[in-house]
Amino acid sequence: MKSIIHFAKILIGDYMKLKNVLLASDFDGTVARNGGISDRDKNAIFQWQKDGNAFGIVTGRGTEIIEIASRHGIKLDYAIAYNGAIVKKKKGETLYEDWFPKGIA
Repeated sequence: MKSIIHFAKILIGDYMKLKNVLLASDFDGTVARNGGISDRDKNAIFQWQKDGNAFGIVTGRGTEIIEIASRHGIKLDYAIAYNGAIVKKKKGETLYEDWFPKGIA
């Protein structure tokens, strides 16, 4: 199985020449498969970040995804949670938050 970084290389070309690129991925069934994250994907994410790029998760889950990823050894630079309702930076800083008014959703 190919790593998620392999597909990023295809999408953005020779990524080794690029810096400060944000790669965002879904978590369930994409980064995390069969109850875990493969060593191959972890190493690809670590190398991506070491090369000066950022990695984030985009998910329907809540902000607990930051802790879940951390338990798997992944330090997220960004997390987009609740289907885009909130964006968090790696230290927990909220960059964006927008919720439906109470009573609508």
